[in-house]
Amino acid sequence: MTQVTQRNSQDNLLLALTCAVIALVLVQAVVGNAMEIHWDADPRASTTQARPTVFGPTTIAWISVLSAALSAAVLWAHGRAGGKVNVIACVLTAIGVVACLLHFNDHVEDLRRGGAWIGSAMLALSAFHLAQHERPRRYIVAALVALLVPWTIDSVMYVYHEIPMTIRHFYNHEDEFLRSRGWERGSPQHELYIRRLESPDAVGVIGLSNVFGSMAAALTVLAAAAAACSLRHGCGARSLVAGIAAVAGLVTVCLTHSKGAAVTVAAVVALLLFGLRWRRWLPAAAIALVVLAFAAVLVRGAVGPPDSHTGERSVLFRYQYWQATTRAIAEQPTVAGLGVAGFGRAYLRHKSPLNPEEVTSAHSVFVDYIAMLGIGGLAWTGLLLAGLWQAGRNVATDPPTQEVAAATTIAGRDVAAAVAIAALVFGAQFACEFIMLLSPESFLAWSAGVIGFIIVFSLLVTPGWLSRRGMNLGLLGAAAVMLVHNQIEMTFFQVGGATLAMTIVAVAAARSSEPSDRPTLAAPFAAIVCAALAVYLIVTLALPITRQQQAMASATNQLRTHNVSATMQTLDQAMTLLPTDPEPTEQWVRLALQEAAKQMRSNRRDVAQQLLDGAMTRLDNSAHADDPAILRLRAQVHRYAAFWLRKPARLEQAAAVMERIIRAAPYSLQDHLRLADLYWQMNRHDDAGRIYRRCLELHDQSYLDPARQLVEKDLARVRQRAAGQ
Repeated sequence: MTQVTQRNSQDNLLLALTCAVIALVLVQAVVGNAMEIHWDADPRASTTQARPTVFGPTTIAWISVLSAALSAAVLWAHGRAGGKVNVIACVLTAIGVVACLLHFNDHVEDLRRGGAWIGSAMLALSAFHLAQHERPRRYIVAALVALLVPWTIDSVMYVYHEIPMTIRHFYNHEDEFLRSRGWERGSPQHELYIRRLESPDAVGVIGLSNVFGSMAAALTVLAAAAAACSLRHGCGARSLVAGIAAVAGLVTVCLTHSKGAAVTVAAVVALLLFGLRWRRWLPAAAIALVVLAFAAVLVRGAVGPPDSHTGERSVLFRYQYWQATTRAIAEQPTVAGLGVAGFGRAYLRHKSPLNPEEVTSAHSVFVDYIAMLGIGGLAWTGLLLAGLWQAGRNVATDPPTQEVAAATTIAGRDVAAAVAIAALVFGAQFACEFIMLLSPESFLAWSAGVIGFIIVFSLLVTPGWLSRRGMNLGLLGAAAVMLVHNQIEMTFFQVGGATLAMTIVAVAAARSSEPSDRPTLAAPFAAIVCAALAVYLIVTLALPITRQQQAMASATNQLRTHNVSATMQTLDQAMTLLPTDPEPTEQWVRLALQEAAKQMRSNRRDVAQQLLDGAMTRLDNSAHADDPAILRLRAQVHRYAAFWLRKPARLEQAAAVMERIIRAAPYSLQDHLRLADLYWQMNRHDDAGRIYRRCLELHDQSYLDPARQLVEKDLARVRQRAAGQ
């Protein structure tokens, strides 16, 4: 009796931890995130403080801490329940985590994104061990399938309601919007924003249609496989629920207009049909499909670019990203990789002149991880491929089993679990998006998504509604979609997207095992390591970001009330709290330039000089003094000092800085144009002509994206001056 009670207690603990893991994974799939929420636009553009509708850096950091702490609890409970800890998976995960930690002090981008990746890896590790138990595995699969319902409703609302409304609002306030961003009408930034705004694609919380399409496609295949296996065993009612979710997923994929996601779904469905006939070859076939996707990009690159922007560019651009990445690694081979920010800087130097984009990701999960994390990326690459292989083996070696008869009633604790998960996930969504859900149609759509999630989850976790064969086959398909499509996409790079993607592969790789009565040291040791990691993340990640973001929030509020002096003092505090974040420095310098301009209009040249000197001091002390963004501000300070303080020699210094910029970003058309204009202004017409001619070359090379070429008025001026006129 005691053993039965103990077993029930262990099972209940595992289910509670499973619900917590599910909630942390799903909340990042329904609530958006932003790496900067306090200075996205000039705070003075609005007199009231707008509530953020996404998770900011602070929340993302604490989610990572909670993920590591939850992993400790899961591994400990898993060991108590007789589960075996997969030492190889733990070690490979740890190698990638250490690589992320090594880059924490490089740049704030490495701190924030690397911290988020660590959280994603910890949740995936938890899901992998929980999914070795039958009921937690069913909970996770049911939650993933049920997620398609709110996703589809949100996508329909976004495409047919929110996009038209947003477009109308933008054009009614276009001038105000441009002023808040500091953009000129007709500028490349303006044109690019309009193009993205008017794109009728469902983008989900990630904000990228292809990434959202990848996530929806994976869950659609999971739902379709579950429905097909239920129908094959004569369970029409069971197949209907999963089938409805699968249809909803297909609608979502269609609304994203992601061609890659659609093609991947077709390829993976063919893989699963192949596997049903030749199961022993399924693991190799799944890996081959990933290799085929990778090879397709190489073949497309070998074909060469099209003659105009109307030709195929998307896959070609991926090939060009990989080319630049290869050159960057060859230039700076390191054990720990380039880091996230380091990759972005290296890409600017090595990108193809025909590629007009400046990206921070190579749009391939393996290329990204290996380039940015070095050996850690290799470890995670091996872990993902091994997970896909094991997912294939789970289907190939799964013995025929007697299907469990579907229960006629839904267990109360399953409904309670569904409500608890929904309360955590969609409650957080409601708290973040409260303002957006005030309209009746938006609130009704949100409510319908929540109710649909609870109903589908409650039904699918009922014993007998999800067969083991259906779950294994569907999880293999979902993992294959993730790894195939993300040879050309960046789901594993994105915060939130990486969590869902890693979790899907981890659950697919998990294999049911009988509990052991022999306790091992692996589980408590792994739990202690995860707990220590959680503490370390509090000190190095969560607390620094929290304190710095509080300072940035204060600075924003002070500037909104036009208290510029207090704002600049608070920005100084933010610089001290997190020196690797260039944002406070950039904002301080911009404010200093604006205030210096006011002082010059009041003939207070001495005050203006103090502001310019202060700006230069902060730029000198920046941890990223060689970043193009910092260098651009440095050049701007020199130019203003030359004109306002009547120090023409500062123009030479500005030109020297701008020469450094174009060496750091040799294919940046706008930077070349600014330098050429400066040389022309200095009457250095020979140097100006040289740079103007380079501008024309870059303009011609950017033909694959006309929005990034010179606008007509600039092009006419450049041609005239390049000819010496």
